[in-house]
This record gives sequence, C-alpha cells and structure tokens, in this order.
Amino acid sequence: GVAAAVAKLAAGHVACLLVEESDRLIGVFTDREVLNHVAGDGGALDKPVREYMTSDPVYVYEDDPAAAALCVMAVSGYRHVPIVDNELRVKGIISPKRVTEFLSQHLA
Repeated sequence: GVAAAVAKLAAGHVACLLVEESDRLIGVFTDREVLNHVAGDGGALDKPVREYMTSDPVYVYEDDPAAAALCVMAVSGYRHVPIVDNELRVKGIISPKRVTEFLSQHLA
C-alpha cells in the first residue's frame, strides 16, 4: 500500500518507485505523488499505491539510444523514466543524477 511505498522512498533515499504487476511495468510512484496527493489525504496511507501512482508511464526501451532517453525526459517533463525490455519488464531507470553521470563521462 501507500504506507509501504512511502517507507521505501524514505528508506532508500529515492524519489521514485516503479510499480510492477506480473513482472510488467504498470506505474510509477514518486515523491511528487506523496507531496501533491498523499499528504493532503488523511486516509491515503491505508490505500493501494495504484490509486496514487502514474499509470501507463512514459518509458524507453533498453536498446534505445541515450539521446532518445534524454529526449523523452525533456519532452515529457518527467525526472525519472523507466527502462524496459520488449516485454515491458523493468531493466532500470533514467534519473537526473544518471544523466549527469552519463554526460560527464561522455563529454569530458
């Protein structure tokens, strides 16, 4: 539920959790959902994450070029973009920190 998801965000010092069902990506739950929706709803912690997550999230495929991932981030406005395989199984995530690391390695 939401309480467990918020605890995972806090414990992992992360801003985003990827939500899977049957090993397939179905949503993204972020610190922004917590601030914008959960914090104002007194009963939210007892509800399922599905009620607050972003369903059908924007994603990139693992074999997409780095430029495609950067473009998706820029156009969609999302700070965190899941990376999936052709079966929508989660392989990773693109984040601002990872973009910075990538750019510093490849443009230095």
